[in-house]
Amino acid sequence: MKHSRLSPVAWMLAVALALLPACAAPPPRTASESSASPPVKLRLGVSLTAPELRDFETAVKELDAAHPEWEIALEQVPQEGNIEKLTANLAAGTLPDVQYVFNNQVRRFIARGAFLDLKPLIAKYDFALDDFFPNLFTQFRFTKDGIEGLYGIPTLAAPEIVFYNKAMFDAAGVPYPTDEWTFEDMRAAARKLTLDKNGRNADDPAFDKTQVVQWGWYGALPSGLYSRNFITPFDADWCADADCMTMDFTSPAVVSAIRWWAEMSIKEGTALADTFRGTQTGIGGDPFIAGKAAMSLNGWFAIGQLNSQGNIDYDVVQPFKGPGGKRASGVSASGYAIAATTQHPDEAFKLIMALSDPAFMTRAWAKPGHGVPARRSIAREAINLAHPPANQAAAIAAMEYGEPFAPYTSGGFEAYLKTIDDFIAILKGDKPLEQTLAEIERTTNDILQKAGP
Repeated sequence: MKHSRLSPVAWMLAVALALLPACAAPPPRTASESSASPPVKLRLGVSLTAPELRDFETAVKELDAAHPEWEIALEQVPQEGNIEKLTANLAAGTLPDVQYVFNNQVRRFIARGAFLDLKPLIAKYDFALDDFFPNLFTQFRFTKDGIEGLYGIPTLAAPEIVFYNKAMFDAAGVPYPTDEWTFEDMRAAARKLTLDKNGRNADDPAFDKTQVVQWGWYGALPSGLYSRNFITPFDADWCADADCMTMDFTSPAVVSAIRWWAEMSIKEGTALADTFRGTQTGIGGDPFIAGKAAMSLNGWFAIGQLNSQGNIDYDVVQPFKGPGGKRASGVSASGYAIAATTQHPDEAFKLIMALSDPAFMTRAWAKPGHGVPARRSIAREAINLAHPPANQAAAIAAMEYGEPFAPYTSGGFEAYLKTIDDFIAILKGDKPLEQTLAEIERTTNDILQKAGP
């Protein structure tokens, strides 16, 4: 998940003159048309990092200039206060006409009636969706009164891929990972890459797992409830329904998969149990970015921070395969929704069409560390080999099978907060695995069912 942003999910992810005919953005009006009526004022709410905002704002200014029929007011809210601001705007009936939303937050607002079902507008303007990665629509679908609606259009995603520290591999004499590695390959390499304070690795009989200074793998189930993609390659799934509103942590397959990870942290000492809070590393935040781990599964956006720091020689590969060859990637995704209270639904949708135009998306999003555009046709525009890593194509491959982090329904984040300490206790060996998983199951199901969709 995207750990350099809001934890854990947490984080987690305009217009061209040359347009795709099936999904063309609305053309600028002529001077005579523009003079016939005043521009429609459209508020566009976003919550972006500083680098994202810089590029997005530039692209939106160009878009605004190209469309005199609009007057776009860009409203930026810091990510730390985004949900609170959305909640306040919803209560006051002052949501922006078009709102940029994240997959871990949008469903709770859809369920409360905050946004319009876009299906009628999609049909009205013949807006084609077949160029978008299909899994990115998951969090925007919602069924009301027996009718499934679509309440958002995806724009950006950050799939999780494996990052590895080349210097640590070189020092250990371990070959670099490849796109064909399995989790068992990773586990074997992690033993050689994990070092105690005396420089012994985990394969050394004298290795002291209580005095680790370098971990081979950054964390076992690092994001607790949002670590589903750590177990699905093992043919296990704790989501018992499509929306992940019912959880199953006690099935034999799930218990076995979690035990696999617990053995890495408890028996071998090669993966952190408490990944991000610094209780084991002494440094809060991502242990790979801090130079404390040789490998990690992190969001594509992490390349921005790594390249900015410039102190780690690294590359990436696709997520490792499970025993049956299955891969999984968690995706932090974002997109646009239209406020149910907007006075200009048609113009707001035309703005989304423009923001979703391939040329605009390339200008705004295909930058180091921003993410991968949600359209297949331009996803590779995110690749820029003028900067590391070399195997950036791994992220594009992961977009094909990556899924937004679940649960994304209304109670998902609350359930994460209530259970993360239990996950850590299991992975430290402080609580019995099966008994604690049963407690996690009861807690999550109670929260998710009470919160609703």
